[in-house]
Amino acid sequence: MEKKSDFLIKNKVLVRYIGQDTCVTIPKGVVEIGKRAFCYNKIISSVIIPKGVTKIADFAFDTCGELENINIPDGVKEIGKCAFYGCDSLTDIYIPESVTRIDAVAFRYCNNLRTINIPSEICEIKEHTFFGCTKLEAINIPKNTKEIGESAFELCRSLKHIDIPKYVVRINRSSFANCYKLASVNLPCGLEEISESAFINAISLTSIRIPYGVKKIGKWALAGCTELTSLTIPKSVIEIRDYAFGNCTGLKQIKIPKNIKIPKNAFFDMNSVDGTGLKVEIIRY
Repeated sequence: MEKKSDFLIKNKVLVRYIGQDTCVTIPKGVVEIGKRAFCYNKIISSVIIPKGVTKIADFAFDTCGELENINIPDGVKEIGKCAFYGCDSLTDIYIPESVTRIDAVAFRYCNNLRTINIPSEICEIKEHTFFGCTKLEAINIPKNTKEIGESAFELCRSLKHIDIPKYVVRINRSSFANCYKLASVNLPCGLEEISESAFINAISLTSIRIPYGVKKIGKWALAGCTELTSLTIPKSVIEIRDYAFGNCTGLKQIKIPKNIKIPKNAFFDMNSVDGTGLKVEIIRY
């Protein structure tokens, strides 16, 4: 059983845990779990956070590889950068509705994380937040979300479906890159840009409706989506970048407005010996 001497606390901030217990109960009165408080701890498996804590600071539980269970009580408002980075043993985590900010890289490489909720007040999913959460099968993106950061869900190899909220105007670079089991995506009417590598190598994606209003499709945006067979580009699009549909080996037909210039390498085939592109029927309308 841990002792008070196991905790270095200054001004109600838990600065460092120096005990040797696997199951830890943080003392009452603490209001913040400080930067790197449990960082690189190789033995803790369970942590109980008391009510009154409002912040889990940057790197607080970084690379706690044996951490299986943690309760985040109602009242916590902020989860810092890399707070749970590399917590390989976490399988599920509940985030209370009181949380209004989750910083970048917060859950990166939580390789066994299967379920997690995002509180409704979160308006931005920052870059690399869930990068490499390879077991994550489903995620709720709150309806008021306005921004999905770069590589936010990259390498979420088990993610099957995603609904992009109506306020999101740009799918950032590599947001859903290498999501191999992603089979369906709902894009909002207000979307304006599908950025570079946004859905690259989504090899299970069989169809995607690009809504009217999208103006730009970035480099490699849908490259490697080998199960796509047809695609319609809306008349709102004014730019398609290089390799946008590269290596979409199943693509047979694409409808593109007459006014859009198609880059010569838009349908690049990486397996082509002579450098020719994919054999895609292009219908101008």
